Amino acid sequence: MVLKHFILITTLNLLLFSCSNEQKNRSEKVEEKINAKYLFTLKCAACHGSNGKLGASGASDLSLTELTDEELNSVVNNGRNGMPSFKESLSKEEQLEIIKFVKSLRK
Repeated sequence: MVLKHFILITTLNLLLFSCSNEQKNRSEKVEEKINAKYLFTLKCAACHGSNGKLGASGASDLSLTELTDEELNSVVNNGRNGMPSFKESLSKEEQLEIIKFVKSLRK
């Protein structure tokens, strides 16, 4: 009887553990997407708009940009025209996330 309970409890723990890891992996992937959009909203949307088309203060329409990853990285790091540099305020990972998000806005 004790062995039966032990096997049952062990099996349930294994099932619960495997399900929680899978859910955690899904949550992390969703969080990455939300993080990129959040960063863009926080740092870029005031001028570019949430869809990249606002053009406030002379900002470029990001849905039309044909800049390469390197060129986008340079703009994020160094700024451009009225756009400030984000080299000091964003980590490299955050910069890459914003660049990915900007690319997703292209038509």
